[in-house]
Amino acid sequence: MTPRERPALRAGTLALAGYLTLSIVLLSRTWFGGGLGHRLVGGGGDPLGFVWFLAWLPHALEHGRSPAFTTALMAPQGANLLDSTAVFLPSCVLWPITATLGAVVSYDVLATLALTLSAWVAYVALGRITPHRSSAWAGGLLYGFGGYMTGQATAHVN
Repeated sequence: MTPRERPALRAGTLALAGYLTLSIVLLSRTWFGGGLGHRLVGGGGDPLGFVWFLAWLPHALEHGRSPAFTTALMAPQGANLLDSTAVFLPSCVLWPITATLGAVVSYDVLATLALTLSAWVAYVALGRITPHRSSAWAGGLLYGFGGYMTGQATAHVN
């Protein structure tokens, strides 16, 4: 790493930490309001569906079942999970959290990271367009924590 690249890496790391802090503050009711795993980011049917999907993949693989098809949904004919919004990669990545703390906590982590990483990726993209890191940070903030992303964070982690 050259000396010219170090400040950019440090700024990117600080931006990521700042966006993560903002995500946790924005979702503080979930993280600090009543015990870990007792509150779910958002409400309604979609978050509960994602919680089920996060729990299904580890369950299916541990019991030698197909992760892509289940008769636990839409019984008796079953459901092809490839036709749904199943989140297979996040299920694999969050498997340790799901196994130790439960699928609700995994969903909350995923929702928090969705806001954080959306803002950070926008920051990185804007950093290639503008020479001012502050402008890129503000753009990432506007994208990641604007009305659309915060509205989606309470219902759709994908």
